[in-house]
Amino acid sequence: MDQFITDLRKYHTFLTGMQKRSNNNHQSPEPIRQFNDSWSLITVNKVDSVREEYSALDLALKECCDYIPIDLLQFEPKSKEDRGKW
Repeated sequence: MDQFITDLRKYHTFLTGMQKRSNNNHQSPEPIRQFNDSWSLITVNKVDSVREEYSALDLALKECCDYIPIDLLQFEPKSKEDRGKW
């Protein structure tokens, strides 16, 4: 029980600190993050042929109009491990 109370106090201290940091960030006159902090622009070149595992998605993209969102759930593998590589 002592360990549980210690952990709750530690968590309370963490949340209090987070609240203070959030309040400081909200009151800051300057943006906390810069526009180019966490993104990069990568040019992806077209390939000659699409790999077999992406053929269904490639066909769907060729048949749809531009700027229509497509849910990838119907194309991605069912296995969690395979989805990580897909």
